[in-house]
Amino acid sequence: MRRTLGIVTLLVVSLAVCGAPPVIKQTPPVKLSAPELHKVRWQTFDKKVRYAVIDARGRTWFMRKDQDDKHAQFICADVPGAHLMLPNNYRTLRVDRANRLWMISKGEIWCFDLNTHRRVVKKIPGLFAADTTTGWPGYRHGQIYLSHSSKRVYCHDFTGIHVFDGKVWAFNKWPADLLVGSGKVDLKSAQLQAVEAPGGLAVFWSRAGSLNGFWTHDGRLWRHYSSKSDRRLRDITAIVPISQRFVLVCSASKDAFVVDISSGAALAMPDTTAIVRQLIRLGDKDPKISAAAKSAVHKMVRINAKKVTEAAEFLSDPKLRKLAMSVIRNTPGEETKRSKTPPGPGRPLRNARLIVRNLRGDALLTWAKGDQDKMGVLTAGGKIVETPGNMSLEMHRHPDQCRITTPDGSIIMVTQRLWKWDGREFKLLSNESLECVQIELLGSDKSGRIFMEVEGPNEWVRAVFDARYKGVEGSGVFDHTADIPPPSPRVQDDLFQ
Repeated sequence: MRRTLGIVTLLVVSLAVCGAPPVIKQTPPVKLSAPELHKVRWQTFDKKVRYAVIDARGRTWFMRKDQDDKHAQFICADVPGAHLMLPNNYRTLRVDRANRLWMISKGEIWCFDLNTHRRVVKKIPGLFAADTTTGWPGYRHGQIYLSHSSKRVYCHDFTGIHVFDGKVWAFNKWPADLLVGSGKVDLKSAQLQAVEAPGGLAVFWSRAGSLNGFWTHDGRLWRHYSSKSDRRLRDITAIVPISQRFVLVCSASKDAFVVDISSGAALAMPDTTAIVRQLIRLGDKDPKISAAAKSAVHKMVRINAKKVTEAAEFLSDPKLRKLAMSVIRNTPGEETKRSKTPPGPGRPLRNARLIVRNLRGDALLTWAKGDQDKMGVLTAGGKIVETPGNMSLEMHRHPDQCRITTPDGSIIMVTQRLWKWDGREFKLLSNESLECVQIELLGSDKSGRIFMEVEGPNEWVRAVFDARYKGVEGSGVFDHTADIPPPSPRVQDDLFQ
């Protein structure tokens, strides 16, 4: 292990700060009304209801069009005076922590402040170019990150990241080594993803490895944990925050390992056996016990002096054993400098992908086990709870569209049926087998109703599920005659033990 392993490269940020975005006030030519929600288990809306979003207060905003399909607006039954007019050719994203409804159109990103009902626009030339077939602005999943607790908004484009702090936009350009060839990052192949770690640190990575490792942003400074310093960071599939100091890095070609984001040191989830093997390999490569081996032992001491001491006692090479014990004894202040390091996994976790992480710190993951795909939750306490055996792992759309989180920390997800992770186990919300080909969960309101967009037999429809009631109003969402077997026992084991 070379001393350069895991070195953090501080990114010198050049911020091009723009002025405050313009505010646009609108008067609707036609005032539409929100649809009535009935006391039924399933309800589908008429075709004039084109979309629905849930704001930070749990209120439902419906997007409706008039009889001539000329005017579209967002309306809310709880806010009768608000009619948010929409332009042509737009895409709706969702509401962020500051209660702003974000949307995009060609060359710009904008939002409605659902507290003041004002529209705020930011123009980004060249971004969200129109699709040549549909005319809709182009957008890649993960290109915009809206879930940060600080209410910051991150928007990736081909040359860098735009950050909105609630007042102004700042721009950070991608480093030159990422902008190879055309001078742009290919957003389609990059598959950019982001997650918030405890303490508010934003973590960014690319499942295609185009970011050469991963990045963090604390609201002021960017840091790059480079794959040039640690080759294990070349094929990242997911990053799962464990604490303010450690993240679990999931890889396509190797078992998951931990990175200390306070120092950049990549830790191979060390245990006594792993450390012994690594020290022996160093000794075999260099019988004379080079300075590189001494540096590596010193690094291990900083990880966990007790485990290194135990490992060193069992080294077969007497020179290496003597050196290791000498380094341990002569490392000053380790008893006060050491902090608790997450121990090794109870089982291999390879090619994992993060679907969502909730407010409790539970992470919904998929991973490979042999030739099978698995799904489960890595809890904040370090346990993996697998999905029940009768839960299909088939996602109807992009995983980002097939799950939502709720204010109480639950995760609602849809495969062939509706399920809920309540912090302890997976629970079946609905026995009905969804017969639609495509489905997107839109949100859950303050009453617990779950709104969704589904592809019915003939057209797309918007629907709502309310577990408090029985009965069906409308059709084209599910096959209510399908039988479902009883849930099988959950599978649980320790990831960190």
